[in-house]
Amino acid sequence: SYDGKLQEFKKGAAILSRELSLPIIPTAIQGTHAVWPRDSMRIRPHKVRIEFGAPLLPSATDAADPYQEDTDRVRDAVASMIRDSRFVIRD
Repeated sequence: SYDGKLQEFKKGAAILSRELSLPIIPTAIQGTHAVWPRDSMRIRPHKVRIEFGAPLLPSATDAADPYQEDTDRVRDAVASMIRDSRFVIRD
């Protein structure tokens, strides 16, 4: 992300998951913005944390946009992992 905060998710993973009947593994990655900030050409040493969540199967829904519903579920899972993490990486 541009500022280290969680941004909007795109539908690509949800489309692949639904069309191929495969689960999505929510993955929270923290600290990479401090390693290589967008406005810098220099890579800096910094701690990075990666956490994997439980697999999410495509939802069985008749929603107008099932891809968006699955994308929202993945984003919510990642946001929950970041919010509930035992430690927060600080700059």
